[in-house]
Amino acid sequence: MEFKLSDLNIAQSTFMEKILTDLHFGVKIKGGLTNGKSVKDDIVIRVWTDNRFWQFSLVGVSQDEKNIVLQKIEIQSFGESKKYIKLMGNYLNQEFQLSIEKLSSQFAQLATVNLDEAREFIEGYMESSINRTLTEQLFSEYVQNKNTSNWLIQ
Repeated sequence: MEFKLSDLNIAQSTFMEKILTDLHFGVKIKGGLTNGKSVKDDIVIRVWTDNRFWQFSLVGVSQDEKNIVLQKIEIQSFGESKKYIKLMGNYLNQEFQLSIEKLSSQFAQLATVNLDEAREFIEGYMESSINRTLTEQLFSEYVQNKNTSNWLIQ
């Protein structure tokens, strides 16, 4: 389901500030995907945040490594989170276009997210803080994966 930040009772400037602050502490990898094509100039940044009820993975795609200029974001809850929800966002014409879906406990099934669930998800993310230990631990696990390691080397 598509939402605007105004539907979720959050100002775009507040949302952007939170995302950029979180991504500042993330792990940066050169190379990514833009329009389904590999672009070596893209920077993929990933960080994990959490609070008492939620755990989040935040991924951003930028073309500038030092000054993050976002093109796309993905925020996904996981682990012991209240619900499994994924937000995808494209930054176009100075505004985020958001799509939010509920991830089902059944493999590869998505469900519709209602406005109250979307607001609860965003509020949970906005109240989360960087978890450096989780970021280091999970990124280390990804690097140990042979397929991920090969992707990182190329």
